[in-house]
Amino acid sequence: MAAAHGIHGHEKIDLEQLLEWDPEFLVVPCYVGDCGKFSTEFASRPGIAGTHAAREGRLLAIPASMLFATGRAMLALTEAIHQGITDAGSPRNPTR
Repeated sequence: MAAAHGIHGHEKIDLEQLLEWDPEFLVVPCYVGDCGKFSTEFASRPGIAGTHAAREGRLLAIPASMLFATGRAMLALTEAIHQGITDAGSPRNPTR
């Protein structure tokens, strides 16, 4: 989604931009041990709670060490994101 709007790499966007895009999924770095709990807490934050991703339970908190991986470690990241999307389901991939 970001690339479609001219953003490449790990550039920050502001909350207003995120709300305007209203993504189907959000992937965020998790710096704590319990990423599931962090995901729930993050999804309930003002502004974030209004996104389609948060309302539908499609916020994926990925351990930061995995999210910013390079090389072969990116395979584990890809698998984690794929699994999160599969578990959450989506209009294009309904699994619920």
